[in-house]
Amino acid sequence: MTPRRGLTLVIFLVAAVYWGLLLFQAEDSVFSRAPLLDELYYLDRAAEISTVGVAGSGPLFMSPLYPVLVAASGSGTGLSENGILPRGNLIGIRLIQVFCWFGVVILLRRMAGRTFAMILPPGRVRELVAWFPAVLFALYRPAAIFSLSVLVELPLLLLLTLALDLITPDLRIPNRPRRWRSPILGAVIGFAVLLRGTAILLLPVVAWVLWTETRGSRGRIRCLIGLALPLLILLAPAVIHNSLQAGRLTGPTLNAGLNLFIGNGDHANGFYVNLLPGDWREDPAGTSYLAEKSARSTVSVPEADALWFQATIEAVRRDPARTLSLFAKKIWLHFQGWEIYQLVSLAGWTEEVPLLRALVIPWRWMVVLGLAGLGFLAGRVGQRNQDLLVAARIWAVVLLVLVLGQSFFFVVSRYRLVMVPTLCLLSGLAVATWLGSGVRQDGAGRLRVWMVLAGLLGLILSHPWGLSPVKEYWSGQALANHAHRWALVAGEDTVGFSTEPFERAEELYREALAGPSSDREWWLALALVQLSRGREAEAESTLTEGDKAFPGDLRIQRTWLGLLLDQDRGEEALFRAEKILRNHSRDADTLHNYAILLARQGRLEEAAEAAGKLISVHPQDPRGYVDLGILLARSGNIIEARRVFEQGLVAVPGHPDLTRNLALLIINPD
Repeated sequence: MTPRRGLTLVIFLVAAVYWGLLLFQAEDSVFSRAPLLDELYYLDRAAEISTVGVAGSGPLFMSPLYPVLVAASGSGTGLSENGILPRGNLIGIRLIQVFCWFGVVILLRRMAGRTFAMILPPGRVRELVAWFPAVLFALYRPAAIFSLSVLVELPLLLLLTLALDLITPDLRIPNRPRRWRSPILGAVIGFAVLLRGTAILLLPVVAWVLWTETRGSRGRIRCLIGLALPLLILLAPAVIHNSLQAGRLTGPTLNAGLNLFIGNGDHANGFYVNLLPGDWREDPAGTSYLAEKSARSTVSVPEADALWFQATIEAVRRDPARTLSLFAKKIWLHFQGWEIYQLVSLAGWTEEVPLLRALVIPWRWMVVLGLAGLGFLAGRVGQRNQDLLVAARIWAVVLLVLVLGQSFFFVVSRYRLVMVPTLCLLSGLAVATWLGSGVRQDGAGRLRVWMVLAGLLGLILSHPWGLSPVKEYWSGQALANHAHRWALVAGEDTVGFSTEPFERAEELYREALAGPSSDREWWLALALVQLSRGREAEAESTLTEGDKAFPGDLRIQRTWLGLLLDQDRGEEALFRAEKILRNHSRDADTLHNYAILLARQGRLEEAAEAAGKLISVHPQDPRGYVDLGILLARSGNIIEARRVFEQGLVAVPGHPDLTRNLALLIINPD
């Protein structure tokens, strides 16, 4: 066995053993049992596809392909109503994603071996440098964490890395014709777009590379047709499906409008901002929110996409200077050295799965080394390295296009993962250039100066200038997300955990709230955990503190009112309800509870007035009709009570409480 093959075998054996142990450890973690947000969406979609197929499902809101992969892996079933998975349910999709992880490693090794490693003389140093990008990627912890999560990142990363491999020239065989690339690249980009729409950004880069490498106009046209046909064939079913649902031509996904608004709307700050109240799992497009805001009875998912687009355009027109400034900030955030949390608590994963601590490469190292590799483009290289210069330009252009394109939206760590292959390759180029004897003959001093300057730029860009408050908030949010998973598990299944889930959830929420930043949701969630444990006094104390931190917050006030009602503290509950209605006079829950509390005190006219207001501001809420009808019946106004129940059944056909009360009045009109 040659030394090269021996090194390859050792690396893959070590990686295989590590992943086997990692998967075993991950399956016992809370992250395997309690998925959140996008993860829940993909699992719900996978279950729907398993039942009715893609054609029988609703509009494709995001990533048409990924739920199909989840369903095919057998991981789309068994999800409870509370969002808890049975143990071992995710092993199928995780094995697919680990395969993708190994695929990225192989492709990075392949590209490095046929490009910048060629400027080094044969031997151990060349072999180590050829492995450098692959090892850099393998030791990047978030890549492993996203492999273990129910997210599109690793399948998408494999496809993008494959596209990069297909457009990177081979220095071992310069000018080798590769006509078969066009249809494969078209298919690769098509599948990538079906995972995440921003992958379409690679299309112009790929077309440019094929155009420049192909001779003759006929050959170029054939290449572009070969690129376009597979792409169009793959996208057509999703486009047709969504267009039929919308009644107009749409794209393969319908979440671009919302993501653009999150990234550029009035509340945009460069990071993910949660704009939608209510249960994201039930309404990820924000249709209910938009219906209420636009005074419509209903808004469909395609209509919501168009409304979010319109709102984004209006926000940009109002303040274009702010939009440009925000765009520049998002470019900078792509190179930030700290991991920007959203769905996945990277620190929480490391705590739950200690083997992840062996992966030690931080994002900042890749930024600094990757930008140092860009210094190769600034120096003047000799004729011997012109082919390598072409490869470096392709990597740089891909990196630039990805960063610019994604900066129209918002920045989180998982979106930055697509930058990793180019940063790893450019990092390897920096190391190879520094060591390369071939480059040394062509002005090594000048190149090294440029690389040092570019690396210093990366060091500056990766520093979180002025972002300490944001970092503190997102660290707290990561703790709160981790706590929420424990709370979900505690509400359904405590078997198999060494720690009592409610206790762990409370501990993490307290840790989040002990930081310099807090969120109203954290106070509320901690109080709910305490209520679940039967500790009402502590829950009320938590709600009191939350009310001080966020005076008048509706959800905190609602929960406080519910606690007082459960404890039959009528006077205090009435005071709390009146306080809520002073600031939120249209809140349906509070109007309902206020009517009940007034009725208990014999203030029937005021109670009827509250119920009538609930009907007028929320005509689709059955509680208003039930409350008012019962009050009228108790007052002896049977005819009017029947009319109210009948009116309610017109608004909410078949509602059981309205049907039962109306039947009682008909059977026993006295």
